Amino acid sequence: MLPDFALPYRYQSLDETDAYFQAPDEERRNMANADLLRRYWRRWTRHCLLLQCCLGGVVGRLSRDPLGYWRWVSRGGGLAQRHVEAIARYGLSLLGSYRCHAVA
Repeated sequence: MLPDFALPYRYQSLDETDAYFQAPDEERRNMANADLLRRYWRRWTRHCLLLQCCLGGVVGRLSRDPLGYWRWVSRGGGLAQRHVEAIARYGLSLLGSYRCHAVA
């Protein structure tokens, strides 16, 4: 089992990923591993609607804004907790689904 601050199959931690996702575009370009984190962002934008269906949406409805939903998921420092919950309950990581997380 991975620690709750780690993303499966990912080089960057949740904190680094969170900082990149919430940074303005001009800051993102200058961050370490910006290319890798940009790929994470693309995965998130494709995957977040599925997560919303499982974890819940903002005020009970789906948010079409990937950044808005990321902020909702990470509010109150709950990012690691929601990551672990998504894997345990639905077999989903924050950035994708993996066979090793399949719920029996």
